[in-house]
Amino acid sequence: MLFNGKNTKSVTFNKETYTKRLGDQKYSPYIFEVIGYNTQDFEKQNFNGYQDTTFTVSTGWITELEGGRVIEAMGSNVIYMAKDGVYTPVIATVESIDVKTKKNQKLIFYTISLALTYNTLSQRL
Repeated sequence: MLFNGKNTKSVTFNKETYTKRLGDQKYSPYIFEVIGYNTQDFEKQNFNGYQDTTFTVSTGWITELEGGRVIEAMGSNVIYMAKDGVYTPVIATVESIDVKTKKNQKLIFYTISLALTYNTLSQRL
């Protein structure tokens, strides 16, 4: 199936943030003191970062037969998206789709949302 209409890619970044005390600490049972401070230290730091990638693709003008293939693909567990000879597994994220017919709409096209089946790890500490 060819998606030659307007296609967009969206990346959402998810991460956790940790805040630490700056300076070297010296602990003893009776006192707590900060003995040094490094200006190269960061008080806040991100970790466990990953990216969610989604695509919004359009079919362009298609026939009713090709529209049936789009609807069948939306019900599949996994769809493979090919670009430059590389096949990437994606899932359809649409909840419902309106079936279009030539009798009612004259010209038929579909816009659907797809998401990668995996998260891209961007940072791990």
